[in-house]
Amino acid sequence: MLSPQEEKELLENNNCPVHLKPCIPRKEDNYFFALSKYQKSLEEVLVKNPDFVQPSFRLNEVQGWIKSGLRDFSISRAFLDWGIPVPNDNKQTIYVWFDALLGYSLFFSYLQTYSSEARHLSLTTILEVRMQHCIMQELIVGGVLDHTFDV
Repeated sequence: MLSPQEEKELLENNNCPVHLKPCIPRKEDNYFFALSKYQKSLEEVLVKNPDFVQPSFRLNEVQGWIKSGLRDFSISRAFLDWGIPVPNDNKQTIYVWFDALLGYSLFFSYLQTYSSEARHLSLTTILEVRMQHCIMQELIVGGVLDHTFDV
């Protein structure tokens, strides 16, 4: 599922700007995380914590993405042979980006058993910045991830 911004970034013939291959529309049933219900709380996080977005030059991008309206996002895909199955649904596989966020949380929990100083995650590409500053934060607020580390 592409956001309106991602749709604008497509190249000629609906080609992905990263992979230079055409995006192929498809329909399938998926599970979604209700990111849209956290719109206000995420806006408040940015107001109360002006240094939350690092590096700071990404702040405008993150604010723009949030102000454009947060959309619910898919956390599963139609079953794939190589993915992690969704519990109690053998027709779905956990989407790799959602799986990565869960992995980050587990990794930081593990690091904190050795050092309470392990508290920050830093990602660099705009997709990763969106994941770090918007989606991951709301997974914490929504109770999916434990808020034992700074994002």
